[in-house]
Amino acid sequence: MKKSMLYTLIAGLTLFAVTCGDDGDDMTKPDDTPQLPVVSTYPSTNATDVEIDPVVTATFREDMDSSSINDTTFTLRNSPLVSGTVTYDKSTRIASFTPDSLLLYGTTYTATITTGAKNSSGTPLASDFSWNFATIIAGLGDLYLPRTGQTSTYSTGDDGDLEVGVAWPTPRFIDNMDGTITDELTGLMWLKDGECLEYGIWQGQAYQAIDSLNLNPWSLGCQDYTTQSYQDWRLPNINELESLVHAGQHNTSTWLNAVGFTGVQAAYYWSSTSHADAPGSTGNAWCVNMWNGPVDPLEKGYYRRLWAVRGETFQPAPVWATGQVTSQRPGDDGDLQEGYEWPRPRFFFGNVVSTDLLTGLVWLRDASTPTYGTCTGGLMSWYEALDYIACLNSNVVLGVSDWRLPNRKELFSLIDREQRNPCLPSDHYFEDVELGYYWTSTTYAYQSSRAWIIDMRDGDVGPRDKTGNAWVWPVRGGN
Repeated sequence: MKKSMLYTLIAGLTLFAVTCGDDGDDMTKPDDTPQLPVVSTYPSTNATDVEIDPVVTATFREDMDSSSINDTTFTLRNSPLVSGTVTYDKSTRIASFTPDSLLLYGTTYTATITTGAKNSSGTPLASDFSWNFATIIAGLGDLYLPRTGQTSTYSTGDDGDLEVGVAWPTPRFIDNMDGTITDELTGLMWLKDGECLEYGIWQGQAYQAIDSLNLNPWSLGCQDYTTQSYQDWRLPNINELESLVHAGQHNTSTWLNAVGFTGVQAAYYWSSTSHADAPGSTGNAWCVNMWNGPVDPLEKGYYRRLWAVRGETFQPAPVWATGQVTSQRPGDDGDLQEGYEWPRPRFFFGNVVSTDLLTGLVWLRDASTPTYGTCTGGLMSWYEALDYIACLNSNVVLGVSDWRLPNRKELFSLIDREQRNPCLPSDHYFEDVELGYYWTSTTYAYQSSRAWIIDMRDGDVGPRDKTGNAWVWPVRGGN
């Protein structure tokens, strides 16, 4: 091939590539599509399930005049305008709108940058730029926490004053006339006789007694129960056992025996839930004292009282799973994993609050009892804790005035029995959780100068003098 013919062929192929290529690569064709002034937003356009405390942002295409980015040119509304603070960062070209209060659940909001916003040359936006997003729906789970049973009030804002939670049915317990009793609050069926299984160590006798109840019940002498109608009895997990505690009674065992049970002892009963640091089948397991209500880990080699439960929990107040997934032996909590299943993820985290998708409760994300203005945080007495909550409400912190000190059930619901230090679900993302005791709003009925506290190291529940110190974890809402 001659050189002139080769040059002609190359030129022809080049012309073909230019004229037949992608229009987007044709640099000679003008782009008539107008460029939007904002290149990205948070939340994104039409986003759903947005946290109720978002920092709404817009990233501009070009440098903007800082003075023109303010609460007049950057707004947020559903129907009325949302009050908030607007800032602009020149280095990132990001404008931020931080609401002064929590947004509403399940609500669509519109964010707008108006034509009052100008670039660094003083040229205003050609038109308003707007986008929509929707916040998370509250109480996505179906779990409703019950009341603690406390009706006496010892201070404004305490458990007996507010009585938060599902009211107990009347009567709460139904005698099935076959040696069993059904709890109409949780749906669980209990052995009527709280004494016939007697006592034993956790590793062996506790589960042997359950096996005997399932296979040879007449050998145990349980009151009114001599049939094999049920063969799925189990040792209750710690949440199931704690569900029987009446926080308004001096002695839960006396109350239970008065409402249909027999032989319930004012003593510690074993649960099937191991302490989170229990190695193998040794170590500690959780117990509930049916006299006055503490929840404690005790050595598995000790002799403790035994009780049996069966069935699935249901409304109006199902007992939730403990979180324990590691099994130490067949039939224990980690093996059976009974209870209302947790959603995954368990929490929906915002910037300053977190919604528990199991219970619908909204907790401050900062668990260190933070200071808000004149509401001074830190360790404090029970009375100071109630004053701190009252201060949050009177100052409408985060735009709401319904914060409360959690009652015993509410704070207890956070505990994951698979975890310790802190004993919270592994995906919790709370900040500054103190490895120590937190106040509940529930008074210790046996001695009203004390109130219930829960240790966030491992989840034990006990009474403390109200003049002592503990941390405060404000909560609001709930299913």
